[in-house]
Amino acid sequence: MKQKIFIFSIVAALFVAGCTKIEVAQPQGRVIATVEVAVEASEFPISVKTVGVWSASTQTDWLHVDGDLKKDNCAIAVAYDSNESTESRRNFCRVGHVVISTYDGFTTDTIVVKQRGLTPFLSLQDTEMPGADMEYKVPFNTNLSAAQLPSMSFSADANWVQSVEFGTDGASLLVTASVNAGAPRTAQISASFKDAWGEVHSTTCTLTQLQSDNESGDYE
Repeated sequence: MKQKIFIFSIVAALFVAGCTKIEVAQPQGRVIATVEVAVEASEFPISVKTVGVWSASTQTDWLHVDGDLKKDNCAIAVAYDSNESTESRRNFCRVGHVVISTYDGFTTDTIVVKQRGLTPFLSLQDTEMPGADMEYKVPFNTNLSAAQLPSMSFSADANWVQSVEFGTDGASLLVTASVNAGAPRTAQISASFKDAWGEVHSTTCTLTQLQSDNESGDYE
């Protein structure tokens, strides 16, 4: 008969700070609890109700648990490191796992720990561009790190916007548009980022393309 594990009670520190996509490992077995914790380092207890020998473990470097074997009903403490940011280090919200396993290996369940951190900031500036078929810069500002920028996605709601991508200067998006031989036209440019909690942070701006001076739309 398989040994079953029940989380009898969980008492977690209340979160107190703001919260973005870094890949996280997948939970093992069932997710039997999800705990949100504060930015500051602390710990919370878990009371496990079961019959038999079991253990707790984690591969998350900012979580810490006693890995010794336990028997029957027992309580353990889950400690977590600070996720506070500094001028040289920007920490966004993150996700870790504590795995509860029976000694016989039949049951392995996961407690998901979500720690808050810095809130991602995204900003695009409304921009006016010429009517020529050309590439143009849209000013862009964010607190995301260089490693996180490739996880962002961009879109435009008009088909005359041919492409949107990062600029090499790190402070703008490069928008390629087709020639505009008619009246001025607008498009909404969107940028979004999914954080480690799965929450999407997004921003939009209005791109206005003026009428081309060359009404035929032909360029050398």
